[in-house]
Amino acid sequence: MVPAIILLVADGGIHFLSKICLHYTLELWIVSLRKKCLALISDQDMSIFSTQHLSASDLTTLLMNDTRDLRNILSELLPVVLELISLCLGAVIWSMVVAWKLTFVGFSFVFLSLVVTTFCGTILLVIETRYKTKIASLEDFCHRAFTGIKTVKSLGLSERMIKEYEVMVASTVPIGLKRAIADGFGESILQLCTTAASTTILYYGVRLVSGHSYTLEQMLLVLTMLMFTIAGISSLLKRLPAVSRGQRAAQLIERLLSYRPLPIETGGTLALNSRSKDSEQVAVAFNSVCYSYASANADHFKTVLRGATFHIKKGESVAILGPSGSGKSTIAALFLRLYDTDRGSIEVFGRPVGMIRADDFRSAVTMVVQKPQFFEGTIRENLIYGTSHSCVSDEAIGRALKAANVTSIIERLPKGLDTCYGNEVLFSLGELQRLCIARALVRKPRIIVFDEPTSHLDEANTKIVVNLMQHGIKQFNKDITVITITHDPNIMRIFPRVLVVDKGQVSQDGTFEQLRSTEGPLQELLA
Repeated sequence: MVPAIILLVADGGIHFLSKICLHYTLELWIVSLRKKCLALISDQDMSIFSTQHLSASDLTTLLMNDTRDLRNILSELLPVVLELISLCLGAVIWSMVVAWKLTFVGFSFVFLSLVVTTFCGTILLVIETRYKTKIASLEDFCHRAFTGIKTVKSLGLSERMIKEYEVMVASTVPIGLKRAIADGFGESILQLCTTAASTTILYYGVRLVSGHSYTLEQMLLVLTMLMFTIAGISSLLKRLPAVSRGQRAAQLIERLLSYRPLPIETGGTLALNSRSKDSEQVAVAFNSVCYSYASANADHFKTVLRGATFHIKKGESVAILGPSGSGKSTIAALFLRLYDTDRGSIEVFGRPVGMIRADDFRSAVTMVVQKPQFFEGTIRENLIYGTSHSCVSDEAIGRALKAANVTSIIERLPKGLDTCYGNEVLFSLGELQRLCIARALVRKPRIIVFDEPTSHLDEANTKIVVNLMQHGIKQFNKDITVITITHDPNIMRIFPRVLVVDKGQVSQDGTFEQLRSTEGPLQELLA
């Protein structure tokens, strides 16, 4: 009795330890896989989200949710397959030694069960992939609905969104029904095989026992081996839906891992010399830059820039404007290394932009977007996020806040800079935009790019931001080069130099007053 108890405890302990080791190892593997995928995505340009049909919600679902399905291939399938292989080999050898006639009859049904399992698994893989794709569309719809919940409520779109959601849910019913039928059909057929196998062996075994070819013990032994083996196959079939989901995730992850880092993100080896004192040094140079982007279906390309050429000197303040579709936003995106040019070159302080180390470039060039984006955490953490914390003192943060005219806003908060954004305080769009400017200044950039900074602001906040661009930034550092993408006449007027982009080229270059009095695209834009 005691040896049996010891054996049971040892078996349970080994099983427990094996499960812990397997799941711990798989969790480490999944975490490393997520990191690698994120690194590869970071090393792509922004076209990955348009030409590869990937959205933020798709990537989030894939990396944080579907990777758990991928883990099931090893945590669920591998142990069952290994157990089944060892069980089949052991059962066949033992049964052949004991009663080879019964073994041939019985294990012919094992082969049939494996064929049924493989067939059902193939069908389940196809159906499960379609089902998961439908569910991914539902998840994306919910993500967009909740992200834009303010718009949904303010425009009274709730009822319409619910109806659209119900239509999408209804469209998943047919594929869900097929999934249920395939799953149930596979289990039913396997159960039929089990019943047929046990019935056949009992019938044939009784005949052999009655003919004194085998004893009753031999027949029961073969029958037991057969039942164990088919039970293992049944266990494998029950895990096939999870395995099918894992295969779908594996295909998508493999697609991500097939990407190669782009030179625009990883090819830089040059450093920017921040000690240059040459006031005439060219900060930004576009030399005959051409760029086309692919359509959503990647079946044709649309040309946006056609040989755009201009130079911006160090410390200069320039407004870039043009009608919608003229290419002004594309100029900013190419300069910020979000995309790579088709032809021509872009230089920053005399160096090709693609040859500059990415970390050097992004520490020297920063952007203030039209829709302020902050992350969960304190205001201090948001301001210095991505920088070396030890290099950013409270004094430096204070200077940036003062230059952005946001010191008074921070001072009236209960915890000051340690106030949590979103949970403890809400800011207006104008205040958030000024905090974005402060966040940019904390990084001590040499070039700041504004992308339609006042497009979502009221008149009062627009005046404050315009004053910051005209005076505040230069008071913070007179050598900062300021580039603004805009269509706002109030911003055009304050800049000493205006570039007008039309039909993919810089068609006008001069002061606002000069260009306004000259016949050309600016007059048409202001009309």
